[in-house]
Amino acid sequence: MQSKKKDSKPSRVLKALKRELLLYLTGQKWRQVTRIPPEVQRILWVYDWNDGIGDSIMGLSPRFAFPGEITVDLCITKGPAELFEGDTRFRRIYRRIEECPPDYDFILLQRLGSASIRRKQRHYPRQPFAIMANRPDGEPYDAFFDFVTHRVAQLFGSPVQPPHPPRISPAVTAGIVPQAGHIAVALGGWDGGAHWKEKRRRWQDLPGLLAALIQSWPSAAPAPHFVLIGSGPSAQKDLAAIPAGFVDRHCTVRLDLPNLAEAAREIQRCAFFLGADGGLMHLAAALGKPGVALFVEIRPEWFLLPDNPLTPLYAAEAMADIPQAEIVAAFLAAVHRVAASTSVSEAP
Repeated sequence: MQSKKKDSKPSRVLKALKRELLLYLTGQKWRQVTRIPPEVQRILWVYDWNDGIGDSIMGLSPRFAFPGEITVDLCITKGPAELFEGDTRFRRIYRRIEECPPDYDFILLQRLGSASIRRKQRHYPRQPFAIMANRPDGEPYDAFFDFVTHRVAQLFGSPVQPPHPPRISPAVTAGIVPQAGHIAVALGGWDGGAHWKEKRRRWQDLPGLLAALIQSWPSAAPAPHFVLIGSGPSAQKDLAAIPAGFVDRHCTVRLDLPNLAEAAREIQRCAFFLGADGGLMHLAAALGKPGVALFVEIRPEWFLLPDNPLTPLYAAEAMADIPQAEIVAAFLAAVHRVAASTSVSEAP
């Protein structure tokens, strides 16, 4: 099985040496600090690393751990800026660093690279800065959220807090009420030219799974209706595998939406989520949707906090290794949990 292409160790060492040399040549080495000074009042967080939807949602989750008296602006030059517009923690959001004011006390770079060093030197040459995605003392962490909570504690010299769950801006989905029985189903999310992605995210028998859910659905619950969400050729291929008659009777097709904010709104309109690890899954997790998330190769505890309503199912090799019956059982268990919690909340 193929995997992601990674730089060799000599290549990583050479890149690190080049970054260090550039820091010295630009004079920024003397601006870099390991702790944010206590007098700092205004921070610009420059998120300029194209890690994907999920990494952006998770990577920005520690914003709520920053001291409340500090103003934080976000410059997200690469990534889903629309998911954070109107956020309660970011005062302002910029898409280009040229638009940002010049008078910040401190610059927080998401990661350190040649481009980010030059950008820092060009726009904020005198401000102190630190790197967010920098493992403290090279310590290993078992989960992403474990790492970021320790990193924030190190930056502010504060006690380690419980991890903050990933959230998008509440303004994105404000006023949207989930529809009972509606299930957001993530299609696509894989690159047909990359075998490892296809094995991680390719549905083997999506029509059979959806039909099995309908057949096993509890009679007391609102009838299931599938909202198919995804983008690109891989999503279209997944859609083509579902019989047209089934789609007409049981589905709403919402492929190739104009932006991620609209995808978030579609997921928010649903009561449940079903899909593989990917950007849409991270949106569902950030919105607190119950359902089932399928993980292959990557351990689910790396990306999901234990109290997230999504039930993770894991396979080491391929999505096809997760039995359909196991997916159906886990999903129906989530439906029963929601029904039970609703009954309790409605009791006098």
